[in-house]
Amino acid sequence: MRKALIGVLIAAAFALTSVQFMPAVAAEPDEVSGTMSQVSTEQLSAKVAGPNKFVLNHNMWAASGDLQGDLVSEPLVIIHTLTGEITVNEWATFTGTCGDLEGTVTLRNHGVMVSPGHFHIDSEIVKGTGDFKGVCGWGTIEVDMTTCPPSATYSFSLGWE
Repeated sequence: MRKALIGVLIAAAFALTSVQFMPAVAAEPDEVSGTMSQVSTEQLSAKVAGPNKFVLNHNMWAASGDLQGDLVSEPLVIIHTLTGEITVNEWATFTGTCGDLEGTVTLRNHGVMVSPGHFHIDSEIVKGTGDFKGVCGWGTIEVDMTTCPPSATYSFSLGWE
């Protein structure tokens, strides 16, 4: 009986210490969504190379919804004149809040025009500062350039490193 009791205590102690060293289970990403409205735009440059036109802009957007704040982007718009395709590559920085969190988030975006004046943008979150330090994730932005001012909807999955 005494040996059995000692065996149970050793097994219990081993089980408790083993649990302490188990890897943490990753939390599900936080889903955030909302809208944006363009506050300003400025064309920085426009160049033609071969059959393509390259336009660099500086845009400011006001974000509302789960994210509250400003988004600054400098999209390079590439107009492929032979195919009619228009693509967008940009870095963007969101500065603001999400609930109780405050800071900045840097995005790498790539998009295409899906119909006249409408763009689908795929986003990757590459960096965060302030309360967003360690943020990672992905999302989409649907831009409608036919509204006045231009508008967008966003949807992101946020995780933490």
